[in-house]
Amino acid sequence: MPATVSFFESYLPSLRRAVATTTPLKERVKQTVTDRVLDSLCKDGALDARTVSRMIPNLKGNQSSDIAKTVSNFVRTFGLRVDDSLLTLPEEVVKTGFSEEGLAYIPELEKEIHSVSRQLSFNRIGADFRKLVALAKKISPEFKTAFNEGELINGSIETWKSLMEEIDMKILIPANQVFDINLEGGREPDAFHAGIKRDTWKQERFPYLGNNFWTAEIKKLMGEKIGSTHGYFAFYDPEASRKDSESTYNLIKLHPQNEFFHRLRDFITHLNLSKDDYCRLFGEYRSKYEQVGHAQNQIFITEWKKLKSLDLPPNKLRLECLLKDDNPYRELMSEFTDDNEKGLATLAYSASITSGELSGIITEMNIHIEEGRHDLAYCAFLDFLGVQKMRYDMFDLDDVGLNSAYKISSGLILNSFKDLYDHNSPGETIRACEATTKPAFTALNYLREVKDLNFRNEIEIERLKS
Repeated sequence: MPATVSFFESYLPSLRRAVATTTPLKERVKQTVTDRVLDSLCKDGALDARTVSRMIPNLKGNQSSDIAKTVSNFVRTFGLRVDDSLLTLPEEVVKTGFSEEGLAYIPELEKEIHSVSRQLSFNRIGADFRKLVALAKKISPEFKTAFNEGELINGSIETWKSLMEEIDMKILIPANQVFDINLEGGREPDAFHAGIKRDTWKQERFPYLGNNFWTAEIKKLMGEKIGSTHGYFAFYDPEASRKDSESTYNLIKLHPQNEFFHRLRDFITHLNLSKDDYCRLFGEYRSKYEQVGHAQNQIFITEWKKLKSLDLPPNKLRLECLLKDDNPYRELMSEFTDDNEKGLATLAYSASITSGELSGIITEMNIHIEEGRHDLAYCAFLDFLGVQKMRYDMFDLDDVGLNSAYKISSGLILNSFKDLYDHNSPGETIRACEATTKPAFTALNYLREVKDLNFRNEIEIERLKS
């Protein structure tokens, strides 16, 4: 059930402690650093030493600049745009067990996460997770893990993934932190870190398989990604998403060879869409609904695993739950045996990308159609396939890490149009859509059929339940 919490109830004590620790103040000055002053400092978009000295008199030396830096870092880390209004939050996020002393261990926990992930990535023979668990318990004495000490001493990659899920949901997300680390093996771990903007939590209006899920905006602090999904929480960075889409917009405006982009350029001109319009519609919104699609994946995997009583390692579990029995990915699975963990991880990641992106674009187009903007829904379709074509042409199967996963993902989507409709070129797909009276509906049905061709769907869940 959703719950309500205010900024003052949650994070003001931690901020007060951070200021007191960073900048020792005489008792007489401390009395002027009231809750109201700290709240005003947090809300100031351009906080500097002059602003602080105006609000807190009698500071000495560099104290004003130290306080300005402390407050700015706190707001940036926790992703707050704060006020004292009540916020509706997921029940799991309202965490009353975090003391001021406990929250002070968050940076040390983050450092240990990086240290352990490097051990696993380079050694692949296990790592000691006991310090991670000890730090989690210092932050929240209620924290418990399902693993015993023997499993923690020489923890495997599979143990690591499960333990991180526990730490994410019980410690980091309630503390407004998002961590996502991919281990490719023999490389520096691909780490992503962001702060959750606490006042942007939103329960989405379209439940999935009877499960509600939530979205929230984040502010990226480290890493290349622009979104992340944990359970039924979908996070996206609007600013980074818009910035990321600018290069695609510039490519579309330059008479691209990509036929999907070339046709989209006509619509952008006809609808007089500016760069800001494009980056908002097909950058920010695309990122949000893609993460929603990944959240739906997580819900589906949970339900399918439960109904089929599956007990598999995470990568095999994702593939077994998501893929239709005749999905082409299954042919590749036989090549990636247990001793080829990297190949299996790439394949599982690619399957997740494909299913999540297809779910996301279907949701995105549905929303445009519900709002009466069939033109924007069709533009979203052209843009989506244009990006798939661009990625497929850009990357190689021999690329390291995510590039090969994107190559596989885009190839599966584009080849599905050949398998289902004998569309051997983008031009044939475009003409087939625009030969109908409602191109957006035709395009949407194409994407639904592509998804159903390759991935399990809700109907199969309902059959199992009955």
